[in-house]
Amino acid sequence: LGVADDGLYELGGDTDYATPTPAKVAWSWKMGTTDFGSSQMKVDRQIVIGGRLGASVVASVSAGEKADVTYTYVPERGRDAQNYRVKLGKGFKARYYSFGLSGTGADGDIDTIDFDAQNHSRKI
Repeated sequence: LGVADDGLYELGGDTDYATPTPAKVAWSWKMGTTDFGSSQMKVDRQIVIGGRLGASVVASVSAGEKADVTYTYVPERGRDAQNYRVKLGKGFKARYYSFGLSGTGADGDIDTIDFDAQNHSRKI
C-alpha cells in the first residue's frame, strides 16, 4: 500500500522496475582543493581507499591548475571491505591538490581516503 496527499493506493505489479534489469546509477564525488596544511610543494604517489568498492572506479587527480588526470581502478582482490591502493603517475608536483572518485552502481561503501602527499625539500 502507498499513501499520498490525495488518498490510499494499492501498489502492485510483476516487478519492481519498468524493465527487467535496471540501469546502474552513476555516482561521483570530488573534494575541494587542499594543500594538506603545508605551503611547500608536494608529490602524491598514491591514494588508499578503505571500504568496499564496486567492479570499477575512476580516480581523478588535479595538481595545481592542471586539468584532471584520471585512473581507472579495477579491484584485484575482490570487493570485500579492505584497503584499495590507487597508484598515481609520476610527475605530480604542486602545492594544491584536488581528488575525486566516480563509478556506477550502488555496490560500494567508502570509509576512509588517505593520500600519500610528501613535502618537497624546496619551498618553490
